[in-house]
Amino acid sequence: MAVPEPKTSNGRVRETEDAHDIGNMLTQTARAYRQAVNAEIAQNGVTIRQSQVLGWLQKNGNLSQIQLARLLRIKPATLSGVLERMERDGLILRVADRSDGRRKMIGLNQCGEELAEVVVECSVRARLIAEHGLSPVEIETLREFLKRIIKNLSDH
Repeated sequence: MAVPEPKTSNGRVRETEDAHDIGNMLTQTARAYRQAVNAEIAQNGVTIRQSQVLGWLQKNGNLSQIQLARLLRIKPATLSGVLERMERDGLILRVADRSDGRRKMIGLNQCGEELAEVVVECSVRARLIAEHGLSPVEIETLREFLKRIIKNLSDH
């Protein structure tokens, strides 16, 4: 399906009010959600990025740095510093991959597993705050719309 061109007036793209611009609304929503999650997890000495690493490792088990970076939608080099700090802080382990000894797999150690449980609880609290006042049908509809938007942007 072809993406429509923006409507123009006098050769310039017409601007919409910020309150009605879906891009702005998505950005503001993501920012507010990130702040809510950060407020929940900060007391545990964890950054949002570290909490995401903990969550993905808890959900999937051991992952390579490349796999983890894909899930986080960041470059492996960007993830490297996060993983170094987490390893230094005793939250993760790097172990040789059984099928390829040159590749390191990243997994949670006991401390990381315990912290991941706490972080998941914090994330659930932030999600419940975000969903307050929405019906189950509205939540599911929103979820489907957001999946479609992510797919549209990923495919583009």
